[in-house]
Amino acid sequence: MIRKFTNMTMMLLAASALLVVLPMQAPADTTTDAVASNSRNNETLQDTVDYLIATVAGSDLILVRNGKEHTPTDAAEHLQRKYDHFRNKIKTPEDFIRLAASKSLISGKPYTIRFPDGEVRRCDAWLTGLLAERRTGVTAAIAK
Repeated sequence: MIRKFTNMTMMLLAASALLVVLPMQAPADTTTDAVASNSRNNETLQDTVDYLIATVAGSDLILVRNGKEHTPTDAAEHLQRKYDHFRNKIKTPEDFIRLAASKSLISGKPYTIRFPDGEVRRCDAWLTGLLAERRTGVTAAIAK
């Protein structure tokens, strides 16, 4: 099954990603911290995969796969198709990254991403960094 992203879906996914990424100001209250931590722990695999795919779609990065460049929207759609293909084998976000977002099934070549400044990174390493940011709430210089 191929899942198409509508403009509204993409906007909702992007807005959800921003809500998670942007720091929220809350009083220093251990109850609030425990609730926030618990809600992140209860996040489903689908929520996390949707976040990673939406982040790709909303980025200004170019995905290079098998020597061809792909727009963020095309890259997100491709990752969604691979997620759907491997869904029965994907049990964790790391499985998603390893099976759907790391390399070509055809050539075995790793996917890379190119930032606007020309820097190139492996897609799996970049997504693993985003996943770590999401889990810890600590923003690193991952997304640039």
